[in-house]
Amino acid sequence: MEKTTFVNSENIFGYEKNETIRIYCDESCHLKNDKTDVITIGAIIINENCIKKFKRDFNKILSEHSYNFKEVKWTTLGPKYLQMYKSIINLFFSSNCKFFSISIYNFDKNKYNNKKFDDFYYAIYEILLDKLIQSPYSYKIIIDKKDTVGYQKIQKLYNVLTKEKFDFNHKMIKYITEEVSDYHSCIQVCDIIIGALTYYLRAKFGDLKESKLNSLRIDLYNFIINTWRDFISSNEVVNNDNELSKFVATAFDYNDFKHKKGAKNEK
Repeated sequence: MEKTTFVNSENIFGYEKNETIRIYCDESCHLKNDKTDVITIGAIIINENCIKKFKRDFNKILSEHSYNFKEVKWTTLGPKYLQMYKSIINLFFSSNCKFFSISIYNFDKNKYNNKKFDDFYYAIYEILLDKLIQSPYSYKIIIDKKDTVGYQKIQKLYNVLTKEKFDFNHKMIKYITEEVSDYHSCIQVCDIIIGALTYYLRAKFGDLKESKLNSLRIDLYNFIINTWRDFISSNEVVNNDNELSKFVATAFDYNDFKHKKGAKNEK
């Protein structure tokens, strides 16, 4: 995972001005008692006009591989469907979607009670979305449903972001909602990518020992990274700090991250 910097721009995605952008978010290793010291929150960003085609192409891949489960997830990766997962990654890189994530490692979740852990969790979301929500676009944000009591937290997140963006008439941020992932192909793609990134960080910094590594998961992680590098080498990439790259994966040590804006509940 290569070191990256945050982007702050008036045309962060390179789309046409005044387009409506959908941001689909998911998280990996986000439970307080999951016995890992890594957490990742990621987002797939897509022009609203392109969603129907992306979903159609996504479902076509599933049909070609006779995939009959409710949804595609990193945790359900198996030998029979490895090629299908790789086809989904190829679909992402051939589409106009973009990906952005924040991972934190060396994160001792046990030091938090449930409330403080939730506060920290949503602070990560605040940082991620604050970086992605820029003029001249309007946004509809769909977050994978975490639990049955997340509505109030989502509304608080919405209020914080609209205040930070001076979006009091809600013309920029149309809504933030949480929905189950089986209805959204972009959330499922996000789940695969952040699952792979988190797996890598768990192996490098966390609880996954070499003897426990799964060869299929390593294969898919390497495929994602190599496809990313092939994409960079085969496209004319302009070094423009004002535009978000196709694929941005940021990772922070917990002690560095807790001092960033948005993690103000940790003292």
